[in-house]
Amino acid sequence: MKKVLSTLLLVSVFSNSEYVNFSELSQDIFNKSINHLKSKVSSINQDSGGMATRKVGKRIKFPINQRVLFSNRNCDKVITDALYTSCYDYNSKISLMMHYTVDGNLLRSNYIKERPRFYGDNQINRKYRVEYSDYTHSKHDRGHIRSHASSSWSKKSILETYSMVNVWGQRPNLNRIAWLKVEKYERLMARKFGRIEVLNIADISKANKRTGKRQVLIPNGFYKVIYNNSFKRCFYYSNHNNYSITDKMKSHIVSCDRIYY
Repeated sequence: MKKVLSTLLLVSVFSNSEYVNFSELSQDIFNKSINHLKSKVSSINQDSGGMATRKVGKRIKFPINQRVLFSNRNCDKVITDALYTSCYDYNSKISLMMHYTVDGNLLRSNYIKERPRFYGDNQINRKYRVEYSDYTHSKHDRGHIRSHASSSWSKKSILETYSMVNVWGQRPNLNRIAWLKVEKYERLMARKFGRIEVLNIADISKANKRTGKRQVLIPNGFYKVIYNNSFKRCFYYSNHNNYSITDKMKSHIVSCDRIYY
C-alpha cells in the first residue's frame, strides 16, 4: 500500500507533463492495487496446514429440524442407518454431526458386552473412507459417537456402532473418563423419559491436526445435545487429555442457544 501511495504522489507531481498520461497510469495503479488486495484476501481464506472450516456456521435452533441439518447443504453425504443419521464430510473424513434416538425400553431389554473390531464403511466412497489403521499410533482413541452401551441390545445394533463413520479421534482420558460420563447421562435420561434424542457435533473450527494415511481430521472438541419436547441439555468437551476421574459433568454444560454447526 505504501508503494501505491508513493507512486500516486509521483504521478500527481508530474501530471502536467506531456509525457505522462495521468488517467491511464492511475487506472493501471488502481487495478494492480485491487489485484493485490484480492490476492491477500484469497490467501487468508484458504485453508492452511490441513486446517478445516465448516461449510455453514449457523446456530442450532429448537425445535431441531433434522431435514435442514442433515442435507446436502451441510453434508457431502448423508448416511441414514437404523441407529443413527450421519452428516459425513469428505474433506475431514469424519461425521460432522450425528443424530440418534436412545430408547429406554431397549436399554433394559439386553446388554451384550462383545466388542467387534472397527471397520471401514462401504457406504463411503473408497477415496474418502477411513480405515481402522488411520488411528493406529495416533495418540487418539477411536471414540464412539453413538456408544456401544447405548446400542447393546443386539449383535446387529452393536456392529453398526463399530463403523468408522461412527468414530471421532478423541484423546484417551476424554474418551474413557469425561465423555463416558455424559454417555451414561444420555442413557439415564432415556430411561427417565422413555426415549431421548441426541445430537453430537464435532467442533472443527480452526482444527488442523490430521492422522493416518488418509489424513483424518482430529476435531478440537465435541458438543452433545440431549433433548426431547420438554427437556434439553447441552455439553461441550475440549479434545485434550487433561481429564481425571474428578472431572464434573456439570462443568461442561453450555447454553443450548450458543451451539453452532
